[in-house]
Amino acid sequence: MGQNSVTISKGGTTTVTARVVDGAGNAASQTSTATVYIDNVAPAAPTVTPTTAAWTNQNVTVTLRDNGDTYSGVNRTEYSTDGGAYAQYASPLTLSAHGRHTVAGRVVDNVRHVSGTASATVLIDKIAPAITGVAQTPNASRTELVLGVTANDADSGVAGYAVTATNAAPALSAFANTAPKVTKNGLWYAAFHGGG
Repeated sequence: MGQNSVTISKGGTTTVTARVVDGAGNAASQTSTATVYIDNVAPAAPTVTPTTAAWTNQNVTVTLRDNGDTYSGVNRTEYSTDGGAYAQYASPLTLSAHGRHTVAGRVVDNVRHVSGTASATVLIDKIAPAITGVAQTPNASRTELVLGVTANDADSGVAGYAVTATNAAPALSAFANTAPKVTKNGLWYAAFHGGG
């Protein structure tokens, strides 16, 4: 009476059926069947999708989606924000804090294989830029005045300048990325907006 073994290394589901044959070639009518389940492949990395990839002054929602697992199936998707500890993902995340953020995701399958990571950058700028100086330069006939406005924004940058006769924010369509000009006397307000 002897024992024999079979090594199964192929990923997936394998059915092994055994029977006994004696030295004279007589085969037993009974068989024994076993099913082997092997998962030797990590799941695919997830997709990490923010509502915008550009600078914004609004909150940003980030969605993670698993991309499946070849054999045992996905057990859970996990996320990490700004290098912190991973937590189980259950629903879209909302980021509201000012600054540059990184959201990373990974997938764990049912035999605890962990996927590679996928990540997305979230850019939130909730701090207005600051004017650092205004230089007034008239043209030769003194009929036009160019306002050399300098401003600083540490995050999304300064996207445009405008002048207005009232101390109120002009419409976004009034902004340009060139130095603003005035063509008549009066009190003028320099305005600017950031890239977010």
